[in-house]
Amino acid sequence: MDTKKLKPFDLDAAKRGEPLVTRDGRKATFIAHVPEFDAYERVMVRIDGLGCSVSLGEDGKFKPASESCHDLFMAPRKVELWVNVYDSRLSGNPGYRAAAFDTEEAARDNAKRDGLCPIGAVLPITFEV
Repeated sequence: MDTKKLKPFDLDAAKRGEPLVTRDGRKATFIAHVPEFDAYERVMVRIDGLGCSVSLGEDGKFKPASESCHDLFMAPRKVELWVNVYDSRLSGNPGYRAAAFDTEEAARDNAKRDGLCPIGAVLPITFEV
């Protein structure tokens, strides 16, 4: 897995249940944070393919001084937005404009209400964050 595209491990986000992934691309599930434990035993996770929990440091590293396949990162999340693209020139304004919506239904409703003429109405766009 190309870890250059992954966000660094964030303990607070992991506690909120945001998805985790290991350096080698396996899904990891946050179990607990125990600040009283030794430095590299404070974060407990379950890693797909292993039959036991794994303890790591609060920085998501399995070992403090070296890289490990068990090191944690924040998994990329797919976001889908629905976009309407308008030709503003038809209403006397130069250029184009666009509006993004969380749902297809909201984009369709807006395309019907807007006084501008949609040239590309309700286009799905998916990207990773």
